Amino acid sequence: MTYIQRIGGPMINLDTLGIRTRDFIVHSPSYEHTTEKLEGIDGEVDLGTTTGSRTITCIFRFAAEDWIDFGRIRDEVFDLFESNEPFYLIEKRNRWKRWKVKVADRYAIPQRYVYGDFEINFTSFSGR
Repeated sequence: MTYIQRIGGPMINLDTLGIRTRDFIVHSPSYEHTTEKLEGIDGEVDLGTTTGSRTITCIFRFAAEDWIDFGRIRDEVFDLFESNEPFYLIEKRNRWKRWKVKVADRYAIPQRYVYGDFEINFTSFSGR
């Protein structure tokens, strides 16, 4: 359901790596309104609006071969979503849209026998 692509690199299908996307949630953009108060005029004057950053929340799951293999896959996931530089996140049901993102904050992958269910919040700074 999801691809990632490093800038200048190939598209990586997460399904082929055994990482299933359970949900891909695109939050609405944040809006930054600029106004000015003028003396003698009620209210404020609208000087325009810009779009701020956006959050994308993805819920993922993988299954390891056994409970020992879990740690290897967990570390591969951490490497895959490493965010020193931005990368593109692409939702399969909307393949023409690439979101340039970074991981917004820390995330954990709790181990439930061989399954790893985890949620990552990404930030798209362009807002579009």
